[in-house]
Amino acid sequence: MDAAPHLGTTADLEMRTARVADPALGAHFVMFPPAGQYPQCWFVDLTRRLTAATELRDMIDNVRDAEATRVYLQTIPALLELLRSIDPAFQKDTPEYQFRRVIVEILQRLAPTEGARSLVSVVFPGMLHLLRHDNEEIGVACCKTLSEIIRTHRTLPEELISQFMVVFQELAQNIPSLATEYLSEDSAELEIKVVLPSMHSFKVLKEMGIVVSAFMRDQRQSIVALIQNSLPLHFEVLAVEAPAQKKARENYEAMGGFWSGMSESIRNAQAYSDLILAQVKVSSS
Repeated sequence: MDAAPHLGTTADLEMRTARVADPALGAHFVMFPPAGQYPQCWFVDLTRRLTAATELRDMIDNVRDAEATRVYLQTIPALLELLRSIDPAFQKDTPEYQFRRVIVEILQRLAPTEGARSLVSVVFPGMLHLLRHDNEEIGVACCKTLSEIIRTHRTLPEELISQFMVVFQELAQNIPSLATEYLSEDSAELEIKVVLPSMHSFKVLKEMGIVVSAFMRDQRQSIVALIQNSLPLHFEVLAVEAPAQKKARENYEAMGGFWSGMSESIRNAQAYSDLILAQVKVSSS
């Protein structure tokens, strides 16, 4: 049986980073080509790229020397551009979904580090782009990355905070219609293997509420005015009630009862739970 690959040197990092872009590159580190110029073979051997990306993710915590930092500073913008250049995936059981997920996990580990401080003006907008365009699992991961960046960087440009609040407001504005779509008596059941778009997700709204709380803790002076401007939208989100739940509650109360719990007519119980948790986080932000 072949020996396990040695992990732990800067050369290993360079080799695997190259293979994420093109498995044929071998051990020669070559930066990713510009957006839109990926060769046709990009779509041919995704399995090998996924293997290389997984190995790269697993070795990050074990290589922290100065040369590794240089590689990481090259890798972060390249991975963000890579994610922008290939289509999002919304089917969990596909290699495309797994590949994007691993790339985001690499960014989760690298972006909040001290060595990546100089890249915050690249990473932060990159996370916001994924929040707008990718699936909800990646959206959640992006929010966790943003929270870590806020915690470790402390002072961020007000422009980046404002950009985040714009995305937060866009998602918050979707919540009433999403409650009708997912939580009515005649709503279709959500498929287990299909991941929702990030901007159609109660789960992502919850995580964005956590990011707002992080801003309130560490960037209070910059965020207060932006929060005040969006307070009417906060209250609108808090007033949202699942239509199936509303009907069950009103019918029960009309008979003199006091309703508690989730209506049995709600077909997407997880989405209902995510909505309630999102409202809790929005109310505390």
